[in-house]
Amino acid sequence: MNSAKYDAIIVLGGSLTSDGYISDADKTRLQKVTELYKEGIANAIIVCGSNGYKGLDEVNTTEAEAYAYYLQSFNIEPNSIYLEKESKETLGNILFAKMQILTTHSWQKLLVIPTYKHSNERIEYLLNKILGPTYDWEILRVGQNDDSANGEREALALKLSKDINDTFADGDTKAIYDELMKTHPAYGGTKWTLDELREKMK
Repeated sequence: MNSAKYDAIIVLGGSLTSDGYISDADKTRLQKVTELYKEGIANAIIVCGSNGYKGLDEVNTTEAEAYAYYLQSFNIEPNSIYLEKESKETLGNILFAKMQILTTHSWQKLLVIPTYKHSNERIEYLLNKILGPTYDWEILRVGQNDDSANGEREALALKLSKDINDTFADGDTKAIYDELMKTHPAYGGTKWTLDELREKMK
């Protein structure tokens, strides 16, 4: 009998260094994920991210691939790790994980590990809006950035997300996806240019 509390642990993406390395903060997150997975708390691990839109340097690997490789160095079986490697920002992390992995496997019980920069308020909003009422999730923090400038960026990111997505019903995957493609310049959207959005979110 399967006694795991969660179907999957979702690791949200954090930027890699310009030469494709994982930051110390993200290594700490992944070490915690390894510990939880080996305790049997979840059946699978989902790692998210292509390369963030804020980066100006080309990186030869995705965040998801780098995370998966690091987890495997702790003897996590590759077939337990699922990669979402198309998203370029946090909303996309959750949305594409839902579209590509969660729906396919009918996974609805989730433990979500944000980066140390993410605010709980923003991640809670995105999880409610993107996943909808049929999902059961919890957030586990592994470190936190209490810098006031980071708090201001997170508040702005939350406001921009609400401005775009509040009109959609929670869980309306198609509407949220279509609007993301239309608005976000990392996916070809035209609400801002990449430079304009980077300036807003610097």
